Amino acid sequence: MDSASVISPLSIMPLVIAGITLYVGATHLYLFSRLRQQREHLTFALTCWCMTVLSIATAGMYATRPEMVAPAWQRARAAALSLVTAAFVLFLMDYMRKKPRAEVAAPSDLYNRK
Repeated sequence: MDSASVISPLSIMPLVIAGITLYVGATHLYLFSRLRQQREHLTFALTCWCMTVLSIATAGMYATRPEMVAPAWQRARAAALSLVTAAFVLFLMDYMRKKPRAEVAAPSDLYNRK
C-alpha cells in the first residue's frame, strides 16, 4: 500500500463532521418542506451544507502534503468559509425575523460607528 492511497488520520475528523452536518442539513430541509412558513429551516440547511463543503475542503487540505496541492485546498477552504459566513448571516436574519437591508455596511464601518 503506497502512501498516496492511505487517508491521513488528520482528515478523518473533518470527514466525520461533514457527514454529520450533511445529515443535519437534510433533516432541516425536510422540516422546511413540512413547515413552509418557518424559513429558518431552509437557511439553516444551507448553512449546514456550506459547512459540509468547508469540512471536505479541510479534510482535503489535511490529506495532502504542502508541496502538492495544498494551496488549491486552501483556496477552496477560503471560498467555503465565505459561503458559510454568508449563509450563517442569512440564517440569523431569518431566525430573528429581520428583513435584509438594501445596503450592507463595510466591515470597517462597524468600527467607526459611535
